[in-house]
Amino acid sequence: ISIGSSVAGRDGLRMSPKLSFDQLGGLCTKLYDSYIEKHYCTAGFDWIDTVKEVYEPELISALDNIVVQKIMRGDIGDFFFGPPVIVDYLRLKGFVFSGEQASKHLRTDAPMGSLVAYLNKKDRMESLEVDILKRAKLRAIDLDEQDMNKWSVYQCLVADLEQDGVRYHFSDGRFHSVDDDYAKLVGERIDDIPSSGLKFPSAKHGEREYDFNNRAGLSHGYTVLDTKLISLTSRTSPIEACDLLSQDGHMIH
Repeated sequence: ISIGSSVAGRDGLRMSPKLSFDQLGGLCTKLYDSYIEKHYCTAGFDWIDTVKEVYEPELISALDNIVVQKIMRGDIGDFFFGPPVIVDYLRLKGFVFSGEQASKHLRTDAPMGSLVAYLNKKDRMESLEVDILKRAKLRAIDLDEQDMNKWSVYQCLVADLEQDGVRYHFSDGRFHSVDDDYAKLVGERIDDIPSSGLKFPSAKHGEREYDFNNRAGLSHGYTVLDTKLISLTSRTSPIEACDLLSQDGHMIH
């Protein structure tokens, strides 16, 4: 049965077919058969069943509490912090938190440490609650020092947690349970990725990506392709092939 060109697992199905009442049962059967199909398992998407979003309010509340307690204790080794969407870094000047002036508090990056420092400065750490994380905002500032976008701090947190022996991943304000065997498999595959052996200079404090790439190109003989866009007939918009290109043809992102 043809339902549409793209149907995601969370999508609700609404149809207005022209059929008689007697035909309704057959349609429902076809829809159910499509629902239980497992073709994706043989198309390289079998991992989908190993990652499941958490919807139970009580479990979400318990996981929220773990996030808050870990931040309060400074147990943030498995935490990351940053925009939950792709940002146009060609327009981006930096980030500020709620109540901060771009002219005084602009930071070129938004690491987890910057959130901890902000919460301490606002005297929010000792009485931290999940609602505080949801109300506080991270603002992206453009080159004209105007707001490009903003998100709740809660949305910007990324963390791996464990509750009652189950692994959970938290990002974009949502929790997902992760099958333990799948998590171990991903870790093993990452560990198997060899080091490139390419050399780079150390980044300077507050250095922008474009400036770092140009300095790396000059010091190590790389061709700088950062912000150099190319157009392909197979794509509707131009793309950046890489940031740096080595003499041996390594494409560095």
